[in-house]
Amino acid sequence: MTEQQMLSISARLPESYSTLVLLLTRIPIRIEEAIGIEESDLSGHILTICRVVYEGKVYNLQGNEQRKIPVMDTDLLARLKNLSAGRK
Repeated sequence: MTEQQMLSISARLPESYSTLVLLLTRIPIRIEEAIGIEESDLSGHILTICRVVYEGKVYNLQGNEQRKIPVMDTDLLARLKNLSAGRK
């Protein structure tokens, strides 16, 4: 799938799903990591993967299992911040 096709699909989805699609296509994380993200996991432009959601259950990762991922895509970073601001 091309970048343009991914953006086209993302643009047709309601927010949160649209951001999820962009997150999965622009950052090397699995779906179970992506849906486990909480607002406290984003610090500046660093996203820390601290939990996974698998079969409806949340599993917190131990320190050595956690990953820190830089979010260099400014559009995605703004979307993640807006989503977390909307949850407050």
